[in-house]
Amino acid sequence: MFSNLIKFVFILTGYSPILLIYWAVGFYNSNCYLTNIFLVPLFLGLILLCWYILKLAKMKLTINEIQLKSLKTADNNFMPMILSYFMPCIELYKKDLIYTFVWIAIVLIAVIISKNSYHYNPILKFIFGYRYYE
Repeated sequence: MFSNLIKFVFILTGYSPILLIYWAVGFYNSNCYLTNIFLVPLFLGLILLCWYILKLAKMKLTINEIQLKSLKTADNNFMPMILSYFMPCIELYKKDLIYTFVWIAIVLIAVIISKNSYHYNPILKFIFGYRYYE
Protein backbone atom coordinates (compact mmCIF):
# COMPACT_ATOMS: atom_id res chain seq x y z
CA MET A 1 0.00 0.00 0.00
CA PHE A 2 0.99 3.57 -0.51
CA SER A 3 1.64 6.09 2.23
CA ASN A 4 -1.03 8.52 3.31
CA LEU A 5 0.85 11.35 1.57
CA ILE A 6 0.68 9.60 -1.82
CA LYS A 7 -3.01 8.83 -1.29
CA PHE A 8 -3.65 12.47 -0.38
CA VAL A 9 -1.79 13.75 -3.45
CA PHE A 10 -3.61 11.29 -5.71
CA ILE A 11 -7.00 12.46 -4.45
CA LEU A 12 -5.83 16.07 -4.79
CA THR A 13 -5.14 15.44 -8.48
CA GLY A 14 -8.85 14.68 -8.85
CA TYR A 15 -9.61 18.27 -7.93
CA SER A 16 -7.07 19.72 -10.38
CA PRO A 17 -9.62 20.54 -13.12
CA ILE A 18 -10.93 23.23 -10.78
CA LEU A 19 -7.70 25.14 -11.47
CA LEU A 20 -8.31 25.04 -15.20
CA ILE A 21 -11.93 26.11 -14.79
CA TYR A 22 -10.90 28.97 -12.50
CA TRP A 23 -8.38 30.16 -15.11
CA ALA A 24 -10.96 29.86 -17.92
CA VAL A 25 -13.53 31.90 -15.98
CA GLY A 26 -10.92 34.60 -15.34
CA PHE A 27 -9.94 34.56 -19.01
CA TYR A 28 -13.56 34.84 -20.11
CA ASN A 29 -14.26 37.77 -17.79
CA SER A 30 -11.11 39.77 -18.45
CA ASN A 31 -10.29 38.70 -22.05
CA CYS A 32 -6.67 38.46 -20.96
CA TYR A 33 -5.04 35.05 -21.04
CA LEU A 34 -2.41 36.18 -18.51
CA THR A 35 -5.02 36.35 -15.75
CA ASN A 36 -3.98 33.65 -13.28
CA ILE A 37 -1.88 31.99 -15.99
CA PHE A 38 0.10 30.11 -13.30
CA LEU A 39 -2.96 27.87 -12.81
CA VAL A 40 -2.50 26.20 -16.20
CA PRO A 41 1.01 24.82 -15.51
CA LEU A 42 -0.16 23.82 -12.02
CA PHE A 43 -3.05 21.89 -13.60
CA LEU A 44 -0.68 20.22 -16.07
CA GLY A 45 1.75 19.41 -13.26
CA LEU A 46 -1.00 17.69 -11.28
CA ILE A 47 -1.91 15.63 -14.36
CA LEU A 48 1.73 14.55 -14.69
CA LEU A 49 1.79 13.74 -10.99
CA CYS A 50 -1.34 11.61 -11.40
CA TRP A 51 0.29 9.79 -14.33
CA TYR A 52 3.43 9.20 -12.25
CA ILE A 53 1.45 7.78 -9.31
CA LEU A 54 -0.38 5.41 -11.68
CA LYS A 55 2.93 4.31 -13.19
CA LEU A 56 4.39 3.83 -9.71
CA ALA A 57 1.35 1.79 -8.67
CA LYS A 58 1.77 -0.54 -11.65
CA MET A 59 5.41 -1.13 -10.73
CA LYS A 60 5.18 -1.36 -6.93
CA LEU A 61 1.77 -2.80 -6.00
CA THR A 62 1.03 -6.50 -6.14
CA ILE A 63 -1.46 -7.89 -8.64
CA ASN A 64 -4.09 -10.19 -7.15
CA GLU A 65 -6.54 -12.31 -9.07
CA ILE A 66 -10.18 -11.96 -7.99
CA GLN A 67 -13.30 -13.94 -8.84
CA LEU A 68 -16.27 -11.80 -9.89
CA LYS A 69 -19.88 -12.85 -9.60
CA SER A 70 -21.25 -9.71 -11.21
CA LEU A 71 -19.92 -6.48 -12.62
CA LYS A 72 -21.81 -3.23 -12.95
CA THR A 73 -20.54 -0.02 -14.47
CA ALA A 74 -20.54 3.02 -12.21
CA ASP A 75 -19.91 5.48 -15.06
CA ASN A 76 -23.60 6.31 -15.52
CA ASN A 77 -23.56 8.28 -12.22
CA PHE A 78 -20.42 10.13 -13.24
CA MET A 79 -21.89 13.06 -15.20
CA PRO A 80 -24.20 14.42 -12.47
CA MET A 81 -21.27 14.20 -10.07
CA ILE A 82 -19.05 16.14 -12.46
CA LEU A 83 -21.65 18.88 -12.92
CA SER A 84 -22.11 19.32 -9.19
CA TYR A 85 -18.36 18.94 -8.62
CA PHE A 86 -17.40 21.99 -10.69
CA MET A 87 -20.50 24.20 -10.46
CA PRO A 88 -19.14 26.38 -7.62
CA CYS A 89 -16.11 27.30 -9.76
CA ILE A 90 -18.28 29.29 -12.13
CA GLU A 91 -19.01 31.90 -9.48
CA LEU A 92 -15.46 32.31 -8.18
CA TYR A 93 -14.73 35.38 -10.29
CA LYS A 94 -17.50 37.36 -8.59
CA LYS A 95 -16.25 36.77 -5.07
CA ASP A 96 -13.59 38.37 -2.95
CA LEU A 97 -10.36 36.76 -1.79
CA ILE A 98 -11.84 35.48 1.49
CA TYR A 99 -14.48 33.50 -0.42
CA THR A 100 -11.76 31.92 -2.55
CA PHE A 101 -9.70 30.89 0.50
CA VAL A 102 -12.77 29.42 2.22
CA TRP A 103 -13.67 27.50 -0.93
CA ILE A 104 -10.12 26.12 -1.20
CA ALA A 105 -10.29 25.09 2.48
CA ILE A 106 -13.57 23.26 1.80
CA VAL A 107 -11.98 21.41 -1.13
CA LEU A 108 -9.03 20.39 1.06
CA ILE A 109 -11.41 19.15 3.76
CA ALA A 110 -13.27 17.14 1.11
CA VAL A 111 -9.97 15.63 -0.02
CA ILE A 112 -9.06 14.62 3.53
CA ILE A 113 -12.51 13.12 4.16
CA SER A 114 -12.57 11.17 0.89
CA LYS A 115 -9.07 9.77 1.38
CA ASN A 116 -10.40 6.38 2.53
CA SER A 117 -13.62 6.23 0.53
CA TYR A 118 -14.79 5.54 -3.01
CA HIS A 119 -13.69 8.54 -5.03
CA TYR A 120 -14.23 9.64 -8.62
CA ASN A 121 -11.19 11.18 -10.23
CA PRO A 122 -12.14 12.97 -13.47
CA ILE A 123 -8.50 12.94 -14.59
CA LEU A 124 -8.56 9.14 -14.64
CA LYS A 125 -11.81 9.09 -16.61
CA PHE A 126 -11.29 11.82 -19.20
CA ILE A 127 -7.53 11.87 -19.73
CA PHE A 128 -6.38 8.33 -19.01
CA GLY A 129 -9.55 6.50 -20.08
CA TYR A 130 -10.16 4.50 -16.90
CA ARG A 131 -13.68 3.23 -16.18
CA TYR A 132 -15.39 2.84 -12.83
CA TYR A 133 -17.13 -0.38 -11.77
CA GLU A 134 -19.10 -1.59 -8.77
